[in-house]
Amino acid sequence: RLRADARGLVPERKSIGEDIPIAQAKVQVVEVPVDPRGLVDVYIDDLIALTVDVGDNVERMEGAPLLAVEAIARPKHREEPLPREEMEARNKLEAEAAAEEIKTILGWRFDFHRFLISLPENKFIAWSKDIKNLIARG
Repeated sequence: RLRADARGLVPERKSIGEDIPIAQAKVQVVEVPVDPRGLVDVYIDDLIALTVDVGDNVERMEGAPLLAVEAIARPKHREEPLPREEMEARNKLEAEAAAEEIKTILGWRFDFHRFLISLPENKFIAWSKDIKNLIARG
């Protein structure tokens, strides 16, 4: 089984807990391809990994983006002739890489346990202020 060297930097997964029931999903308006093993989507420098928590899916999903980065960027050798940073953003890994049932992705809060998408309060306040200013200017 392949594993990225930086895999140990991914924080422990975070679960809401079993006392909150999982919401019933609604019928979808659009066709969404589903892969039971999960998928990773990339938007500029954000890797968004999603999977269903069955078998070892979550463990595989947590390591897949790092393994992909390592495969295309080659690990840094301890006697690297040209100084360079690690390819993975270590501070970003610690802040964003944990498997979570509630996760902020591209500024939106996704609650995968209750099937909710919301705008975090700080964004709501800032965006509301911007919209009011735009309307006031005409």
